[in-house]
Amino acid sequence: MGNIFLKKILIPTDFSKYSEAAIHFGLSLAKKFNSEIYFLNVSPPEFTFYSGMRTSVHTEVKREEERDVKKHREELEEFIKKFNVEDLRVNYLVKSGPPFVEIIIAAREINADLIVMGTHGRTGLSHVMIGSVAEKVVRKSPCPVVTIKPKDLKFEMP
Repeated sequence: MGNIFLKKILIPTDFSKYSEAAIHFGLSLAKKFNSEIYFLNVSPPEFTFYSGMRTSVHTEVKREEERDVKKHREELEEFIKKFNVEDLRVNYLVKSGPPFVEIIIAAREINADLIVMGTHGRTGLSHVMIGSVAEKVVRKSPCPVVTIKPKDLKFEMP
């Protein structure tokens, strides 16, 4: 078995306690392998209906989207501050769209060697109704995926 190189680790976060456990795990790997880290936050897509509108309205909508991306990036950077990343190579990505799709796209764009993400641990009906972002990422990812659940998460039989 050859050496394992983790040059780039993608860590998606939704700012929840579930993603915090994954961040801690991803950071420990990054320190061990001297990896570059990409934190990703995906905001849900906003519904816009400007396709038939005048150019000035379209331009204003684009400006608003740019402001939203800047705001989300600032929120992401602020959230990550508490994890002591000063000595690491860190990048911040903000995307809008279906979370599992944007995570896959980001992994491809940066040529990630690993995705580390949290899981909410849904089972039974809530899993069927809501689906699992982590499960979809595992199935469609271009690279290995490690899913981390918080220690206090209780397993519920379906």
